[in-house]
Amino acid sequence: MNTQKQQMKELVSLFKALGDQTRMRLMRAIASGMADKVSVNELAEILGVSQPTASQHIRILRSVDLVEPEREGNRVYYRVNRETLESYRDKINSMIDVLFTQCHGFPHCGE
Repeated sequence: MNTQKQQMKELVSLFKALGDQTRMRLMRAIASGMADKVSVNELAEILGVSQPTASQHIRILRSVDLVEPEREGNRVYYRVNRETLESYRDKINSMIDVLFTQCHGFPHCGE
């Protein structure tokens, strides 16, 4: 798969993962700096959802590597994967550049 198609596929997965209000709130709660890391139980309490619901949303965010787990004893804590987030930012910026420069040859493109 060429790089542009692969990046597009990754961005579609990212947008699907973030296309839910609860997951966006969850990311905000994790990234806000309230704590360096948070457990699923803490996230469930912050968001006012059940622990299984919070776990399901975490699973989706982990599938696109936005959050990373850290095990401490029998508890798992989550933090934002800043490296992946920066990578997605770069890919989104590249996608925007392509959207605005790859319009050549399409009829009615500028309308």
